[in-house]
Amino acid sequence: MPGPEDQLNLKERRLLLFSTRIRFAPQTQPIRETAIDKIVEQNLLLCDAAQTVREIERQCLDFKGQPVLPRNDIECALTRLVGRSVEILAPGEPQYRLTDARKSELWALQNLAESRFRDILNRLFRGVASGPTAYSASFLECLSIIFSELGEAYVRHLRNEINLSDFVAKAEINHAVGEALKKNRASHGPTLQNAVVRFFEENDPAFAELKWNLAQNYYVAKALGLDPSGKLLSQEIFGDAVFYIDTNVLVHSLDPTGRHHKSFHSLIRSCKQLGIEIHATQISIDELRRVAAMEKDLISKRVPEKIPADTIPKVRGILLPAYLEEIRTKGSCDIEKLFERFDRPSTTLTSMYGIEVIDDQWFVSAETAPETQAWAEQVKQAYKERSKRKKGDRASIHDALMIRWVEKERLERELNTWFITLDTSLPGFRHKMADQSRPYAMSLVGLMQWLSPVATSEDELTAAADIFSEALRQQLLPRENFFELRDFLIFSEMEMSTALLPARDVEECIRAIKAKSPDLNPTNAADREKLAHEIARFFVDPGRQYQTNLQEQSATIKKLANEKVEVEKQAVEEIDSLREKLSTQAAAFAELKSSAQMHTLRLEAKLRLTGLGLLLLAGEAVLFYCANKYLEGPNFLQRTMKGWSLFLGFFTVIVSCSWFIVGKKRLTALGWPFTKIFKIEEEGESSNSES
Repeated sequence: MPGPEDQLNLKERRLLLFSTRIRFAPQTQPIRETAIDKIVEQNLLLCDAAQTVREIERQCLDFKGQPVLPRNDIECALTRLVGRSVEILAPGEPQYRLTDARKSELWALQNLAESRFRDILNRLFRGVASGPTAYSASFLECLSIIFSELGEAYVRHLRNEINLSDFVAKAEINHAVGEALKKNRASHGPTLQNAVVRFFEENDPAFAELKWNLAQNYYVAKALGLDPSGKLLSQEIFGDAVFYIDTNVLVHSLDPTGRHHKSFHSLIRSCKQLGIEIHATQISIDELRRVAAMEKDLISKRVPEKIPADTIPKVRGILLPAYLEEIRTKGSCDIEKLFERFDRPSTTLTSMYGIEVIDDQWFVSAETAPETQAWAEQVKQAYKERSKRKKGDRASIHDALMIRWVEKERLERELNTWFITLDTSLPGFRHKMADQSRPYAMSLVGLMQWLSPVATSEDELTAAADIFSEALRQQLLPRENFFELRDFLIFSEMEMSTALLPARDVEECIRAIKAKSPDLNPTNAADREKLAHEIARFFVDPGRQYQTNLQEQSATIKKLANEKVEVEKQAVEEIDSLREKLSTQAAAFAELKSSAQMHTLRLEAKLRLTGLGLLLLAGEAVLFYCANKYLEGPNFLQRTMKGWSLFLGFFTVIVSCSWFIVGKKRLTALGWPFTKIFKIEEEGESSNSES
């Protein structure tokens, strides 16, 4: 864990990293004063007590502990700030502190920046056992190392003190992670490195904004420390310059749906604000159309379908993102319509951006010159050393011609001419003469560092941050992290599906092919057979994720098969059990049904017998009345006795009818004595039938 002193340094570094953007116009000297004022205010913000000039000077240090500002600059800044955001405490040696209002304002901005930083931490370290907070110090340390070297390297690069290859060696991610782990041993190295790589690799607006702010703040701090004259923050370096835009930068201007289209527009507008002329050469336009035609052919061969989804962000292509977006939203894509914007790029560049296209006869005559061929070989070698890949002959000739053209413009016309490119191997080329030691080319990242302060709106700042983030991503991350569309042509030519293959295996396969057989052509039958052999050998390796997945799937299938047998066995047992239960329930139901039927019959029998009884009583009463009224006899008893046959006959009729009215089943349901009578009767019938 960091000690108390490291904690203080961490606090100072956070203020430097997250300080508000310093906005100014590089063509005027007061921007240096503005930058110094901001730095002094940020340092006063750290202090609880008022500070003297000497104390402020000791605080204004860079990442390496070296003073950023001389004392006289601090004194002048305090003189400007007193009465606005700083107040003096007297008597004795003057002491300075921020006003309460300014301090509240700066802390509010600082807290907002801290909140955004915590959000980024939570996203990068989500799911880590120790939690995102445990990596806050080490992650910040990595950013400090990388961006402090970025700022210093670009300032020294503009001063012609180092070339870009020296910068890349300094700002290497592995080196930054190693240094951060020395101070924060509690952090897990692979976890930290993966997070840092993700931070530079992913095209996320929050990541881009933080990268932009860090690089800008360090750049300004280094420019002030290394150039007291203020030239590096003025128009003198690039004033009245002429920029020739490389093909890899021009491509962003022709795709209205592209991610960096608006960013390119902001870049051009910023250059015009500074009076910088923007040109493109016809050979760059021709190269652009040639590259577009090659990509069109690859897309026509359905190469994008062979790219795993997780690998797509790592694949470079002119209109690959636009093609994939069309497929995603519409389900299909008209390739001819998609590429028609490259039919007349010169017209688009001139009408939309005011870029003049230079088509000089010199390019035709110089193409076959020995000097051009020599430069082309150097370009190839530099590119191979930088990216571990081979640059094509046409591309090398194009770059050699552009270097020679810049040299020609500087020598013959004394113009401040530069070649702006995304190829980080080109800024290393310089003229051999001492008075012409400036690089011929400049990386877009370096240009964005210097141009950034002229952006005046939030939209322009966001656009600048976006294109800077992409350029930085291409420059800092290892070359093997990226792929070309043509790298996946072999899978299309072999009609090999990659849909079920792990993205990591597909990427490793391409890297292995490049390492072993970089010159094989997938469109050539003989080369394609060799490539197929290499791919087959690659995927049969038991160490591949593909093979691991197959083993895992086989184990899973076997496990599922065993589980299926167990499930079927359990199902049979459960079915037998259910059948037994069903049989028991059926018997119980039958018994309940029989009981219900008997209850119903008994109830009906009682009702019918009751009805017959009432009928019998009513009939006997009528007979009794008639007998007493119509039969002869001296008294009531004699008349009744004379009618006994009538009473007996009616009774017999009613009893006889009851057998039919009530029925045997209902009588049986009444129980004893009827069951006994019917049983005897049934036994009698049975014995009669047997005899």
